[in-house]
Amino acid sequence: MQRRKRALGWGYFSGIRKRRASTFSVNRGDPDRLRRCYLHMAADNSKIVVLDYGMGNIHSIVKALRLYSDSVEFTADPSAIDDCHALVLPGDGAFQAAMDHLHGGPMEHLQNFVASGRMLLGICIGFQILFENSTEVHGEDGRIIEGTVPGLGWIPGNIVRFSGANLRIPHMGWNTLEVKQPVDGLENGQWTYFIHSYHAANVPAEYVVAETAYEDIRFPSIVRKDNIIATQFHPEKSDRAGLRFLEQWVRSCQSGKNL
Repeated sequence: MQRRKRALGWGYFSGIRKRRASTFSVNRGDPDRLRRCYLHMAADNSKIVVLDYGMGNIHSIVKALRLYSDSVEFTADPSAIDDCHALVLPGDGAFQAAMDHLHGGPMEHLQNFVASGRMLLGICIGFQILFENSTEVHGEDGRIIEGTVPGLGWIPGNIVRFSGANLRIPHMGWNTLEVKQPVDGLENGQWTYFIHSYHAANVPAEYVVAETAYEDIRFPSIVRKDNIIATQFHPEKSDRAGLRFLEQWVRSCQSGKNL
């Protein structure tokens, strides 16, 4: 059963930002606050690039990450990837279009980045393109046709369309996580916000951090491999659970150890 709840809007982030400023204010009589202030400033030393590669719904993730780091850069310049500490591939849209945009410029930069061992976070379509291929193939008239589109191939598995006689597509709204591997700040049963018509399949269990059930279909909702972690849901729209996940990821970028 999905819970009816609104996804987070921009007004929510401004309120969190104000509370964060209060949390990290220095109070000499409170050693814990001093420690939190130090951790906050240390995390800001790591430059995080949110790459604009032509897919939509990006500004919310930028605002959310800036709650926990003052070194977040939103750019369409692929060369910005070369000297950043961490990278976010966000966005909504079609798999084929996303891959076309990446082949148009950022691909070599992306490959070098991942090979370097620096932290990569994929969200929604940025989650899907990490896999080997997708059945989301569009013909010249825009309609879906048979076939597959190659992905980045950094995580084993395929992206396939939801199917079922009575299944409402897209899968849109709030749903829960079933945690398979421990992650700081992530708890079993947390509610997160989804909007997608395709899901990951045939993913080896060793890479599946969490699963989600949509009717009788279970699919990976968080995957992790080496320096890569990715979510099918939108953490920036997933209330406190999603923001806590992003906060922990920002800290992991500073430590150099993936979530």
